[in-house]
Amino acid sequence: MQPKRIETEEENDHYLEIIDKLMHKERTYEENLILDMLVSLVEEFEDRHYKMADIAPLDLLKSLMQDHSMGKRDLAKLLGSASRATEILTGQRGISKAQAKILGEHFQLDPSAFLDI
Repeated sequence: MQPKRIETEEENDHYLEIIDKLMHKERTYEENLILDMLVSLVEEFEDRHYKMADIAPLDLLKSLMQDHSMGKRDLAKLLGSASRATEILTGQRGISKAQAKILGEHFQLDPSAFLDI
């Protein structure tokens, strides 16, 4: 097998199947090299085709809160302050690094998703 740049979903699926098989076995040195190459090719393909849209931290927070049936009170409990929760949700205040860490842990996301960088 000669790894090459992935152009189609079918090729991506095929490489993912090979990766899965290689991940669940004792690998030789050569198989480790092939695995590394295939993972890089799949990552590159998925970065090109499945790029997440940029979303503002406040919009992300509101969407996640809705998805998790959270209200302002729930956010206030999470952050430890009702006034901070209100200020964040109304856009009067940005999300601090400490708050982003709390939110990241709660929603199981990278905290940087909640920061205006």
